Amino acid sequence: MPNAGIADNSIYTADNIEVYEDIISQGLDAWIAENPGVDLVKDVSQYQWKSVLLYIYKYYIKPKRIDLLKVYNNKNNAYDIDKVNNLYEIYKAICFKCGKITSLADFSIISGIEDNVITAWGNKNDKVAFNPKGSHFHEKVMRDSEQSIAMSMISTGRNPVGYIALLNHYHDWATTAAANGQTEARRSPQEIAAAHGVAIEGNNAAVLPPPVVSDDL
Repeated sequence: MPNAGIADNSIYTADNIEVYEDIISQGLDAWIAENPGVDLVKDVSQYQWKSVLLYIYKYYIKPKRIDLLKVYNNKNNAYDIDKVNNLYEIYKAICFKCGKITSLADFSIISGIEDNVITAWGNKNDKVAFNPKGSHFHEKVMRDSEQSIAMSMISTGRNPVGYIALLNHYHDWATTAAANGQTEARRSPQEIAAAHGVAIEGNNAAVLPPPVVSDDL
């Protein structure tokens, strides 16, 4: 199943039998087979990536969702967090492979778990949903997302405005500037990145306009 920039996601056993280590990789290869010639890295935007995740969920995750996530009770949103984390790590790996940002919203698409449910796991004020393991998972997802956006801003060489907008909106990057009486709109990308310990390559010193939040970067 050739796809420019993306290798086949299957592996071969000692008996030369093609198998998949996980169901997400199998679903990804199925999508690739149905879309020949489409380069997931170059031709599929961050927003279009959602349709790939939805395809994998619909045809591969959803039919086996209760077993994959060990859903104890759909009504009460009771999941085996270890199972959820295993699925998340596979999702994260294909995002890295395909050059896509990881996010809570996108993991919600591929897992079928509402994003507000995962957020509630980390909310100490929600005495029903909160649990330490779920809280740790939520923190991990948000931390990975922040790092993913920041590293994409550095490595792609694209205009950082959209990335900064996402970091402001979802990860409060504007908080430090606001505390100093500044606004992100008045600072250059280099100044904003330096304040958060991130380096931007190149000489783009343009002042940022007011941020427009969009995940179609």
